[in-house]
Amino acid sequence: MLPAWVVLPIGCSALVVTAAHVLALQASDAPARRKRIRTANGLLMMIITALLCWALGVAPVVSNPATTPGDTRTFLLVWSAIITLVALMVVLAAMDVAFTARLALSERGRLRRELREGTRAARTDAAP
Repeated sequence: MLPAWVVLPIGCSALVVTAAHVLALQASDAPARRKRIRTANGLLMMIITALLCWALGVAPVVSNPATTPGDTRTFLLVWSAIITLVALMVVLAAMDVAFTARLALSERGRLRRELREGTRAARTDAAP
């Protein structure tokens, strides 16, 4: 669809950035569950990027009259894989959102308990 000299440098730079993000994530102090979800999502992004590079820059163009049935089949398989992996990536992102919301709710509850205990302690200190 596009010349390989356009697609491949962009895809390679996207792969390098995504790989750096996944590696930096391993060194962070994020909760283990969040690391696992985001690492899986990063790896999926890398696979999708590689497939997109191949589909957009290397694979034979299907609209060409000289296209063979094998080329058409490969085109359909690759794009089906890309769509499936993007859907899986969205599911992982939704899991990350749900986990983050759960962490926020538990942190809010902890802060409320802390504030209640602090106001009780202040009342008992102020009482004669």
